[in-house]
Amino acid sequence: GAQLAALVASKVYYHLEEYAEALRFALGAGELFDLSDRSEYVEKIVAVAIDEFIKVRTVNFESELKGQAPEPMDDKLENVVNRMFKRCVEDKAFKQGLGMAFETRRLDMIKEFIMASDDPSGMLEYAQSTAMTLVTSKAFRERVLRTLIEVYTSTKDINYSALSQCYYILNEPKEVVKILQDLIGRPEKEGRLLAYQIAFDVVDNENQHFCNVLLSAPELKLKEPPAPAAPVAEGGEAVPPAADAMQVDAVEADTMTDEQKENLTQLRKILGGRASIDLHLEFLYRNNRSDLLLLETIKNSIDGKNSITHNGTVMAHGIMQCGTTSDVFLRKNLEWLPPAPK
Repeated sequence: GAQLAALVASKVYYHLEEYAEALRFALGAGELFDLSDRSEYVEKIVAVAIDEFIKVRTVNFESELKGQAPEPMDDKLENVVNRMFKRCVEDKAFKQGLGMAFETRRLDMIKEFIMASDDPSGMLEYAQSTAMTLVTSKAFRERVLRTLIEVYTSTKDINYSALSQCYYILNEPKEVVKILQDLIGRPEKEGRLLAYQIAFDVVDNENQHFCNVLLSAPELKLKEPPAPAAPVAEGGEAVPPAADAMQVDAVEADTMTDEQKENLTQLRKILGGRASIDLHLEFLYRNNRSDLLLLETIKNSIDGKNSITHNGTVMAHGIMQCGTTSDVFLRKNLEWLPPAPK
């Protein structure tokens, strides 16, 4: 009887637009507050309950970071939110549930919705995009990314590109090195190409320090052959330990085939940024459609003594040929190029 009375009181307060009181009595109604009922009353009270739950969870998360005691959570309020999560799973509204899990900072539910989805890879991509664009708290974003890494590594077909991006955001170059080393060492062509793509993605992030750490990793360096051994000193002294290490490097260098050395060299070229620059210049050069005849017509039709039109023609050439490395017009007009007198 008490639960039914609480439900009736909740609906009364709802119609009076006293939503805080309506929520308080709805929580007291227990299971009589049926979430499967899609009425405006239920949807509104659930929205208010989720907002209140988010508020408490956010405050508790910040308190945890500061080492402070969290605020107590109402068990009835948490029960309503958990029932809402269950309803999302039953209705297969996985994206809606995932968004609610992000808002309520429930890492366990983020993982559960991804794994329960019919398209885990699509949900992983959606979750990663949400974490990168919508989550404002850096600490929570890092926890989400670590949860996504657990899911990525537990799947059969690992998305190494997305996994590397997670490690990049977390500033863990050693894990990226392990991925690149694994892919570049695979016999099939796809592994090598994927390693190149990951390297291009890392370079596109424009974090030179991260790239330098990858380049300095021993796993991604070509083993140099050792220098000739130093002669044995008089008195028959033993060979220094450094020579033994050089011999080990020589053995490792000998175990790499020419193809593996070439692949590793290409990977280092990409990480160094040289490959991106070369490809960018080649693209601009191949797609250069500027009309040199138009420039010649402009040059011949202007007054050579007018510095404004002269400089305008030179600037027009610079804009038309920007990044193409084409200087044909300048070489043909070296005598005309010096600025006209003012």
